[in-house]
Amino acid sequence: IVRSFSVDEEIIVTVDHTFIAGGVKQAIGKALDYLKHNSANKPVSVEVQTFDELREILEYIDRLQRIVLVNFPPSVIPQAVEAIGGKTKIETRGGITLQNVREVAEAGVDYICIPDITHSPRAINFDLRISS
Repeated sequence: IVRSFSVDEEIIVTVDHTFIAGGVKQAIGKALDYLKHNSANKPVSVEVQTFDELREILEYIDRLQRIVLVNFPPSVIPQAVEAIGGKTKIETRGGITLQNVREVAEAGVDYICIPDITHSPRAINFDLRISS
């Protein structure tokens, strides 16, 4: 399912935000502080690149809309799903291919980003002829 939304509908704490803030907990804290000080009610999602980062944010899990597992090996994803324990949505991104997507899906994630589908499409040449 593809859903289009605008960037102001959700706060997404990206890997870049984590780097700038000095850590994933600090980045989430800044996002939640922003919402509180601006009386805003928006969902917060966060990207994590390591299992250690995932462990760091588990204390915030009830306040997160989605956790995005970035470049997690498919063999580690079931452990991440278990750690999250169904308390929020899980997306995987990076390292997902058409060859391993079934393994990732069976791990219990909610969303899977597969760039292979749109990254390098083959061109199709076709004609449209209309006769009267």
